[in-house]
Amino acid sequence: MIRSTESESPVQCLHTSRKFGLLFSLKDLPRRVCNREPLAILTVVLAIIASTSLLRVVWSTANATGAVDLHCYWFSGHVVRSGIDPYTFYLESERQPRLADLALPKLCVTPANSPSIVLLITPFSYLNWTAAKFLWMLVNIVILALLPFILLAIAGGRLSARYSLLFVAGSYSLLATRALIGNGQTTAVIFILLLGTFWLARKGSRVASGITLGIATAKISLALPVFLWLLWTRRYRIAAIALAVQLTFFGALFIITGTSPIRSISSYISILLLHVGNPGIHLSPFVVPNGGFVLSILLAVILLIPVLIAFRQRRHHINPYYEFILLGILFVWSLLAGYHAVYDGVLALPLILGLLIISTSPNSVETMAVQAVRVVVLSTLLISSLPGETVGRLLQFEWWDSVVRAGITTSLIAIALGGLLLPGRRYPFSREGSPGTAT
Repeated sequence: MIRSTESESPVQCLHTSRKFGLLFSLKDLPRRVCNREPLAILTVVLAIIASTSLLRVVWSTANATGAVDLHCYWFSGHVVRSGIDPYTFYLESERQPRLADLALPKLCVTPANSPSIVLLITPFSYLNWTAAKFLWMLVNIVILALLPFILLAIAGGRLSARYSLLFVAGSYSLLATRALIGNGQTTAVIFILLLGTFWLARKGSRVASGITLGIATAKISLALPVFLWLLWTRRYRIAAIALAVQLTFFGALFIITGTSPIRSISSYISILLLHVGNPGIHLSPFVVPNGGFVLSILLAVILLIPVLIAFRQRRHHINPYYEFILLGILFVWSLLAGYHAVYDGVLALPLILGLLIISTSPNSVETMAVQAVRVVVLSTLLISSLPGETVGRLLQFEWWDSVVRAGITTSLIAIALGGLLLPGRRYPFSREGSPGTAT
């Protein structure tokens, strides 16, 4: 086992030279002194990007087209308050011109989330549009500000202060983070509910975890990995409760609007299918462009098979951190397998954190695989923080957005492979209180 020397100062290195010989120390000194400098530089760069991003999202929200995705649910709130089902209305809006005129120009009106989110955001429709979008911006900022600390608490691993600071700065600097806030997306709320489901399920709170997952199922593309994790860990009752909660929201919509739940669900599924083939950070636009729904599902299944096989083979040799890593890989699988825009990239944070803990653990032998995973994780944070469409407009690079999305997709593939490489390694966790302890 190689003893870490990252925390040694130049003075300590020179003291070592007197003890073990000047030649050895002078040869080793650059590595010892410079080991921490790239990490510090990367942390500062990510912190600067995060700081400027805060100004960018406030400006973006204040823009006439800011919070474009929130407008879907703000407008749907008006539709629900008028006693009309928002999903059938979207597909047949020409029959309700009075309501259609309430929509602001150039903003989204597609209710792409299920009733659990539509009904919870309906109270925002009592506010004027400007007040509603700035209040929602504050909700997203608070959630995303807490998110890295929540992940660190759930992971339960011993991550050094320097790497913890890097992870926090990286979480804030992600293109996904600023796109999520600027677009007024619901991803942050749903993601925090999914993490709550994981934590509550591991605590044995079946009903509470089922309720949180039931609400989060509003965005099935985000919730699917948690359902797979529940099935893999045989927590079937929680999954059943979640489905019952989601059906309850469809029932509540029926009481308010009088539209049959079957018709609502059918219209909702039709709206979901409209997103198939849209550009994003998932693989299908690169692998099977315009391939349609069936080929996209086939690709998703093909991608999932090696993940499950690898974990099943190593299940009996795994430590208590197993479930957290599995959940992280399933999140990244979902990002690659189905439609996801850039703002959904925050789902990669659990796997990034898990691999960061593993690859920097004092209990891990510095093999080439560990070093490679650490480089991949740090590169992913940097690539995923690159400026998006603003740079493309300033430099008049029409292809810039595609390059950034391709870079993020490639990084997701790399960290997924990293997760498959290291799930059987030794980790710095005790079995008590660790994130993978069975309940």
